[in-house]
Amino acid sequence: PPRSTLFPTRRSSDLAISYDGITFVTTSVLSGTCSDNTYSNTNLTYSYNLETETLTFSGSGDMSSIPWEKIKAAIETVSFAGTDAKTSVSTSAFELCTNLENVNLNNVYAIGWGAFGRCYALKSVEFDSKLTDIWDYAFSECTSLDHAVFNEGTQDLHIHHHACNLCSGTTYWLNLPANTKYVDDYAFWGTNIA
Repeated sequence: PPRSTLFPTRRSSDLAISYDGITFVTTSVLSGTCSDNTYSNTNLTYSYNLETETLTFSGSGDMSSIPWEKIKAAIETVSFAGTDAKTSVSTSAFELCTNLENVNLNNVYAIGWGAFGRCYALKSVEFDSKLTDIWDYAFSECTSLDHAVFNEGTQDLHIHHHACNLCSGTTYWLNLPANTKYVDDYAFWGTNIA
C-alpha cells in the first residue's frame, strides 16, 4: 500500500500506513509505561507527539524498556520536563535517533551506556542538578553536539570512560559544575576539548 503523505518518509513504516485512502496509526508506540514506580507513586511514562516529533516523559523511575524503538528516526526532541522525581535513562535508549536534536534531562540522575550514542543531529543537552552519572559512550559520536548545560548539583558527578567519545563538533560546552568529582580517562576523547 502507498505511504501516507501526512508522515515524512523518514518515519518508520511501522508507524503509519495508508490503504485505500485510510491512514492507520499504530498507537502502541505513541504512549505507555517504560519503568516501574521505584521513586514515587507513579511509573515513568512516555508520550510521542507526531506533529512536533517530541517524546515526552512523566512520572519517575528507572527506565526498563524502549517501546519507541521502531520510531527512533522520527524523534527530534526528548523531554523529561514532566518527570516528578528521580529518573534514569537506560542503556541504548535513544541510540541511533539520527534526527534527535534537543534533549532536556530534568530529574535524570543517571544516563546509561550508549543512551544517546550516534545521535548525529543532537545539538543541545541540558543536564539536571540531580545528575550523578554519565556512563560510558552515553553521547558517543554525537558529532553535532555543540551546547550542553550542566546545572550545579549537591551530589558527586562521575563522567565515565568515553562518555562523550568522538563528539567532534564540540566547541563551547565544557562548563562542568563544581560537584564534578570524577572525569575518567578518555571521557572526552576525540573532541575539540580533549
